[in-house]
Amino acid sequence: MGGVQRGFVGQRGSSFQVLVCAGPDPLASEDTYISESTRDRRQVEKVRTRLLAKVDQQRPWARRR
Repeated sequence: MGGVQRGFVGQRGSSFQVLVCAGPDPLASEDTYISESTRDRRQVEKVRTRLLAKVDQQRPWARRR
């Protein structure tokens, strides 16, 4: 089953930046993001999975896909 991919991966120079939405910021009325960078293309999915797990752990009410 195909689903909506959570997170964004962009290339900045020789590294890859992984961004994941951590949810809304109630004070700023904007979404907040957590990010991590890696130079190894093979590590991108592992980084994205780790960040998503961190967000899901902090928000137990988040819908898991």
